[in-house]
Amino acid sequence: MGLLGFLEKRRHARVPGSVGAEFRVGQAASVSTFASNFSQGGLFVMTSDPPGEGHAVKVVLHPPGASAIELSGIVAWVSRFRAAPGFGIQLSDGDIVRVAADATYQALLRASP
Repeated sequence: MGLLGFLEKRRHARVPGSVGAEFRVGQAASVSTFASNFSQGGLFVMTSDPPGEGHAVKVVLHPPGASAIELSGIVAWVSRFRAAPGFGIQLSDGDIVRVAADATYQALLRASP
């Protein structure tokens, strides 16, 4: 399947660009990084040492012009071999997380060129 076929199956539009972020798995120390490829259902976190698929993750985003937003999710997939290694997060379904995800999405839309 080509890239276009993959993109057409996505449920939510993606927002280009990246913002500062931190992520934490369990009680481990937070790791400062960048997050990108945002949607209402997930995002991509850049790191050379991604956690394994299925791990619960907390992410704090620092979108420009907006307050920091804490999100929870599960590592949906891992990329170790790309120019920008990292992992994709599927956001949790809780109502509070959905509201935070929507606020993040809207802040990032406003900040996008």
